[in-house]
Amino acid sequence: SPFTCGTGHHCCVPLCTAGGRFNKMLSFHSFPKDSELRAQWLIKIRRDGFTVTTRSRVCSRHFETGEIFVSSSGKRCLQPKTVPSLFHWNNFSEKTERPGIWERRPRPVDTVAMATVDYNTEDENDVSDMPITGCTESAPASIPLIEDHDYAASPLIVVDRIKYETMSREIEELRRQLESYHLTQGFGLQRFATSPEDIRYYTR
Repeated sequence: SPFTCGTGHHCCVPLCTAGGRFNKMLSFHSFPKDSELRAQWLIKIRRDGFTVTTRSRVCSRHFETGEIFVSSSGKRCLQPKTVPSLFHWNNFSEKTERPGIWERRPRPVDTVAMATVDYNTEDENDVSDMPITGCTESAPASIPLIEDHDYAASPLIVVDRIKYETMSREIEELRRQLESYHLTQGFGLQRFATSPEDIRYYTR
C-alpha cells in the first residue's frame, strides 16, 4: 500500500486530527485499488459513500502494529488485505463495542443459543464497526435483561414490606397512647383549676 510520511497529508478518518506536518512518526496510507477492499475500508472508517481521491489517506494510528512492516527500502507498508480497525469510537481497541444495558431488548427463548454462538465467534472483519444506521447486535445470553426482573416476587421485598407494616402499626399505637396521655394530663389540670379545695388538700 503506498504511503507518505512526514508530509502535509491529513487522516480522513472521522474524529482523527492527525497530520503529517506535525507528527513525523505517523505514516499515511492511501486507499487500496481493489474495489472490495476499498469498500471495507470505507465501512470500517464509517465513511460509506465518501469520495476517495489520490490524496485521501488513513494514518497508521488506525492499524495494528503487526499490520505495518518496513520494506527493504525503509518505507512503512501495510500487509496484504489489511483493513483499519482502531478508532476513537472503539477506544483504539479491536474489542467489539457492546450496546449499553438500557439498549438491550428481550429476545425469544429459542434464539438465545444462536445469539450466544454468534457472540462467541466474532469475525475480524465483521460489521460491528459499520455506521450505526441499520446496525443491530444481539446481546449475550449470559447477561440478564432488565425487563426479565420480577422484583415483586423477591423475598427481600416481601420481608421489608412486613417490617414496614409492623413498624407502622407500632407507630400508630404509640401515637394513640401519646394522645391519651395528653388528654389525661389536661383533664387533671382542669380539675385542679376549678377545685381550690383539692389543691389545698394535695399541697398541704
